[in-house]
Amino acid sequence: MTDASHVARAEYDAELAAYKNAGKAKASLSPPPDAPPPHKLLYLPGNATAAALATALAENDGRGIMCETEATP
Repeated sequence: MTDASHVARAEYDAELAAYKNAGKAKASLSPPPDAPPPHKLLYLPGNATAAALATALAENDGRGIMCETEATP
């Protein structure tokens, strides 16, 4: 999951840099994506706030493994 996120981010950064460096030729290029791609994680932190957890789940298509190392029995 994270490898695909890194590749997608690198492609986004390359497209954005090409668009910014195009100068007067920007009119012939398609505009870059509005927002960077979501960063997908397999493991979600257990000590996250509700808003951070909701954001992480939204970026992961509602999937993830929550891991907390300080859990007590």
